[in-house]
Amino acid sequence: MLETTGTACSLSGGPCYGPCFLGFSPRTSNVTQVALSIYDLHGASAINAVTKQAGFGGAFHIGLEVYDLEWSYGWTKHGTGVHVVRPGKSWQGNFRERISLGRTRCTPRQVIGILTVLRRSWPGRAYHPLKRNCGHFCEELAQHLHVSDVPKWINAMAAMG
Repeated sequence: MLETTGTACSLSGGPCYGPCFLGFSPRTSNVTQVALSIYDLHGASAINAVTKQAGFGGAFHIGLEVYDLEWSYGWTKHGTGVHVVRPGKSWQGNFRERISLGRTRCTPRQVIGILTVLRRSWPGRAYHPLKRNCGHFCEELAQHLHVSDVPKWINAMAAMG
């Protein structure tokens, strides 16, 4: 949850690296669409159809699209786990659907600034399928972009674990 304090803002888990942090007012920046790309992990389409209907989420990979690039997070032995692909083109699974999270007032330069900070705090070796995954990363990025929250059902199966 975002809290605004004057011209700076903070997230419940720490500082916000959005437009306020970078010295820009969100009200004066450009506006662009932000969306989630949701993928069924390879081999999980059938189980996801059942678990989603039952409200348990499923075995999904997600990425957050902003300015025609899709950002996500995953395990890697070295460096950051943050990676980018063309929207809807992740190798992690089969594209399922796209969900709009609204519009951000962050400029492309501001988004790169946010991602620069997040790349340092999301190392690939810290990945955990239930406790620190692509869903958690996209939740944090969405908060920094000041858009709607990621729907809870997307990461519900991880939350149960």
